Amino acid sequence: MKVKSDVQQPSFNYKSLYGIDYVYLYVNETQSVNESTCTYDASGIAEPHIEYEYDFNEFSAKSGTLPLDEIKKNPVKYINYPSDTSTSLETRVTDLEVFMNALLGGANK
Repeated sequence: MKVKSDVQQPSFNYKSLYGIDYVYLYVNETQSVNESTCTYDASGIAEPHIEYEYDFNEFSAKSGTLPLDEIKKNPVKYINYPSDTSTSLETRVTDLEVFMNALLGGANK
């Protein structure tokens, strides 16, 4: 999947929450200037808006089951790594609820 961002992204990022490792990969960066979203300084001179485009993948698994050091060393190798699809819908919903509570500052651990 391709994604765009207005800030550069690290090629590897992960978070470990409540026994689940969430991995985010951004590889094959390209930069482009978006003329339609230029900003102007105080003197009226246009400053180009740089966009960064990446091949992106995100996946998760139970903590300790992913080779995080290897993924960090060679994220391109894992850009098509599949998410764990063997979990039930109920488990996924529970994991999502726990994740959202953590993001929103809930007490559910």
